[in-house]
Amino acid sequence: MTEHAFDAEKQAILFTTVEKENPINNFKILSKPLTVKGRLKTNYDYWKTHLQASNFVLNIIKEGYSIPFISLPPPFVASNNASSLKHKAFVGSEILDLINKGCIEEVSHIPFCCNPLTVAEGKKLRLVLDLRHVNEYVSVNKFKYEDLRTVAEMINKNDFFTTFDLKSGYHHVEINPNYQKYLGFQWTFENGVTKYFSFACFPLA
Repeated sequence: MTEHAFDAEKQAILFTTVEKENPINNFKILSKPLTVKGRLKTNYDYWKTHLQASNFVLNIIKEGYSIPFISLPPPFVASNNASSLKHKAFVGSEILDLINKGCIEEVSHIPFCCNPLTVAEGKKLRLVLDLRHVNEYVSVNKFKYEDLRTVAEMINKNDFFTTFDLKSGYHHVEINPNYQKYLGFQWTFENGVTKYFSFACFPLA
């Protein structure tokens, strides 16, 4: 084997090795939409054994969250709010993203409660499910947030302070299948086709 042929063979071996190890070659796998839905249920044993979560929390993880209704809301269908129609491209894109992540499911008929979609306009656009109708029938449990006074009791001089934001925090919590029909909505896509959906996990509402 000549020196030139040997170098060529080494390059071929090196290329093959790099090709196998290069994560770019797994683009289809890596580009699969990341979702937090189902992660709590996957780690149910950890929550039960190590964190010793309450039965209330464990039941939500295992069965999904059951909306605490005072009385069941009647059927309800409403048109989407003007803000969602103003940002049609954004809403359509967000719906497709939610489908890919398993956060919403398409249904074949108008949901029992078909709530309006709205878009909250701020530093960035956010898709919101307007649940004012459903909320009228939900038991309101008062609770108190911790504030800066609590933080002041926990920190000392020269301590570091940082903040973090959980991505898709609401979507960690799944909705019990029996209650998903109350978290429905409709959307007419650019091709003129109207489709119906319900949330399978906590919506931003």
